[in-house]
Amino acid sequence: MENLWKDLRFALRNLRKRPGFTLIVALTLTLGIGANTAIFSVAHAVLLAPLPYHEPDRLVALWAKNDKKNLTQQPVSYPNFKDWKERNQVFEQLAGARGESFSLTDRSEPERVSGLRVSVNILSLLGAKPAMGRDFLPEEEQPGHEAVALVGHTLWQQRYAGDPRLVGQTLTLDGKAYTVVGVLPPGLKHPGLTLAALPPSGADIWIPLIPAANEQNRSFANMRVVGRLKPQVTLAQAQAEMNVLVAECAARQFPRRAHERRSEQLSLGHSLGVAFG
Repeated sequence: MENLWKDLRFALRNLRKRPGFTLIVALTLTLGIGANTAIFSVAHAVLLAPLPYHEPDRLVALWAKNDKKNLTQQPVSYPNFKDWKERNQVFEQLAGARGESFSLTDRSEPERVSGLRVSVNILSLLGAKPAMGRDFLPEEEQPGHEAVALVGHTLWQQRYAGDPRLVGQTLTLDGKAYTVVGVLPPGLKHPGLTLAALPPSGADIWIPLIPAANEQNRSFANMRVVGRLKPQVTLAQAQAEMNVLVAECAARQFPRRAHERRSEQLSLGHSLGVAFG
């Protein structure tokens, strides 16, 4: 302890003799402390703060992967998603989504907006509710049904000045009319996407996911999938079951190449704060 005090007194005497150097040291410490505080603030917001979803520890992402090709966190095809949704025993719900941009025309000037095509159960899976209006209905995911949309909270405030009368009105996306059924709560994002095109506030428009003809092809992969684990089911148990299910689907669809496709399995992850964006 005595040596420590000697070192401190020696350092202070040197600093007093060189005021310019002392100023640089003080500034360096100030900037360093400020930077560390900023880094912790970002880390806390991204990694430590609770996620804005109901029981987020039960939410997982489902990514396709191919170890032979060193491909990880890849999107999945709609037919695969449909099989997993119908046949799995470990998830309460599965929901898919894909990003898309739309040309929005209505009572204001045309605008290019970010959008998501989502499974109609996505809000119930997340444990979220619209801030105004209602959620999607199951039948609104069927081809030929009246087209409906949920409007993001930021777009509702910026373009429509928070007008509560927006619900029930019609807007046009890429030339097709959609009835607005609700407004999403502030800050809500789909937790299965890492699309750079999506703004920090989340997508502007959500519409039901109705697959196009080319999306019925099992080789056409463009969807991100998120699931909610059943109570008491661990991530390891879910991973084991889904690996078996993926292998069965591959063997049924590609019997001649089943031995090659065993490496194309599924990667599950809780990393909502990093990979889900």
